[in-house]
Amino acid sequence: MKLAQACLFCATVLAVLAGGQLSLDASPGTTPWIQAALTGSSETPFGTRLVLLCLVLVPLTVVMLRRQVQSVPRLPVLAFGAGLLTLAIFSSLWSSYTWAGLSTWPSLALGGGVFLLSVAVLGRKQGPVLALDVLVASAAVLAARGIMEYAAVRGSEPGYRIFAGWNNPNGLASMLVLAFPVGLARCASAERVRALGLGSATVLIGIALVLTQSKGGLAALGVGVVACVVTVLASKGLGKRLVPMLGLAAVAAVLGWAVLTNASRQAGSGPGRLASADSTSQQSSGYRIQLWKGTLQLATEKPSGWGLGSYRFVSARPGFTPMTYSSHQTWLQTAAETGLLGLGLLVGLFATWLRLAVGGLRFLTCERKLGLAGCVGAVAAVSAHGFIETNLGFLGVLFGTTYVMGCALCLSNDGTSPESMPGSARNVLLAGLVASGLFLGILAARNEAEKAHAAQLLMQGDRQGSVAAAKSAFSASLGNDGEALALQARANGKLSLMEWAAALTPVPRTYRMLSDLAEAQGDDLTALNALERGLRLDPNNLPTLWRLIELYEKTGNREKAQRTAQRLVHVEEVPYFQVRAIPELVPTETYRARIYLASSESDPAKRAELLRGALTGLRAYLTETLPMVRRFATADMTFVGESLASAREVRDLAQAALAAYRTDAPRDAAWSDEYAAFLGALDFSPSR
Repeated sequence: MKLAQACLFCATVLAVLAGGQLSLDASPGTTPWIQAALTGSSETPFGTRLVLLCLVLVPLTVVMLRRQVQSVPRLPVLAFGAGLLTLAIFSSLWSSYTWAGLSTWPSLALGGGVFLLSVAVLGRKQGPVLALDVLVASAAVLAARGIMEYAAVRGSEPGYRIFAGWNNPNGLASMLVLAFPVGLARCASAERVRALGLGSATVLIGIALVLTQSKGGLAALGVGVVACVVTVLASKGLGKRLVPMLGLAAVAAVLGWAVLTNASRQAGSGPGRLASADSTSQQSSGYRIQLWKGTLQLATEKPSGWGLGSYRFVSARPGFTPMTYSSHQTWLQTAAETGLLGLGLLVGLFATWLRLAVGGLRFLTCERKLGLAGCVGAVAAVSAHGFIETNLGFLGVLFGTTYVMGCALCLSNDGTSPESMPGSARNVLLAGLVASGLFLGILAARNEAEKAHAAQLLMQGDRQGSVAAAKSAFSASLGNDGEALALQARANGKLSLMEWAAALTPVPRTYRMLSDLAEAQGDDLTALNALERGLRLDPNNLPTLWRLIELYEKTGNREKAQRTAQRLVHVEEVPYFQVRAIPELVPTETYRARIYLASSESDPAKRAELLRGALTGLRAYLTETLPMVRRFATADMTFVGESLASAREVRDLAQAALAAYRTDAPRDAAWSDEYAAFLGALDFSPSR
């Protein structure tokens, strides 16, 4: 039992500190696998997950096999949880994106395993209390990492948003939001020395939360604190405990705000994102609204769901936004991927858990009441944050949420039931959760690592080695990963493999790779057909439309090229183009299309109109995107694929367009001269 608890606590620390990355597209990887997995590297998030799976599911298996009587959650919670897990795995099998679902499912298995293991081994006295303290301490270490990160850059960039090793500040905020109410409640119930440590940890968490500058995170925290306070009041007799809790929350808020505003004052700037409503914040809000519209349309278009993990591939189908990984809405994305039934099961799981957790509050000791209040506040905060972030997609947040839910049932009056489980039921649970979770977790980690290795070898020019690694990655996916096949096809140049890859992963990017490979081999018809198929999935996809113009022009079909260019320019009129996920990333394809149309326009006035529109857009790129490219270049990184070389290409394109504009609009010499001066003053050296 103690060993199982130790494994659970070790997993908690690892999940909080290293569970903040997302498994995105394959990128070259050089870090040793175990090092990357234990440090939360962006190269191998599935590797981190595999370590967590071993720390949770193996002890769970041992506990279930050795003990005849199990402490388990009450049947309603088990039923909803088992139903959701079962639906998720079957949704993967009927999806067009099978590997996306199969590789995502171990995350849900991990959440289920954490929930069951917490209930099975923590007991009903000091175990769950200690478990909550471990969570708060781990989050405090994470917060300290973020605070030190901010301290390193605050002099030059006071508006910097901390990451603390996580994929983005909003995901980090969700992890901190989960831990803060727990810290408040535990501080109010622990003995003096322990309370001092927990209070200090909670203040650190609060300061770091402010430094994420996540408005949604702070709003969700408000919901969590209110839920915690309401639970305390409902417990009766604990009103005096609210004074230190609310006082501690106020101290954390004041200190966090003081750190942020002091750095801003020293740099002579405003207090940052939290106190502003600038165009960037408005862009972010507008983008979320478009995402939610598209996700809702996906959910209503296919009520049975598109399949677990499929959102990133179908997100552009409604035409509101380009393809993206997250809908920034846990509840809607659940409905889109697993259907309305999946959403109902998730809501039912949280609702039945809450009913069992708070039932019989008056019969509990003071310590258990306050611990339970912290758990309720934490889950309420994460649930609220889920309305503006897909926060359960982060392994750390999913782990932490199910961990807190398990602790709450242990602390509750009647949330668990010591039952004798029949051997057959136990075997089904082991086979369905543990065996499949570990099996698919191992395959996904191997697939991810081999793809990173294949990409690295391809970048180094070792095509033979890249093919071998890509084959291994494809084998690990049980023959379902189109991305692994695409890597193999890029390395060996086999068109048939790339066509297979597009069939397994039908997304515009794969079709563009198919088009490029076909064109390189002289098969322009296949190249054109591939691009047209990609546009059926994402009608406004800017890179695909521009490639289609180039191919039509190359094959002599100027009429279609011009129609496609006009179509591309019209995309500027819709939110798909106007509202961007990253406000600083200005796309240039529509401006290139304007220049292309101007090259064949006979009317000088229309030509000038097209060119001026293109020049205005290219200036936006050079004003907003170039500074970010220069900053990332200091670390030898690109900014979402944009490099100093591509920025210079945009500058050169603008210079050529300006020369043509001077000819067509000689009366606008003052504007042209000012634009030329702007281009001449551009700096392409790396800079912070």
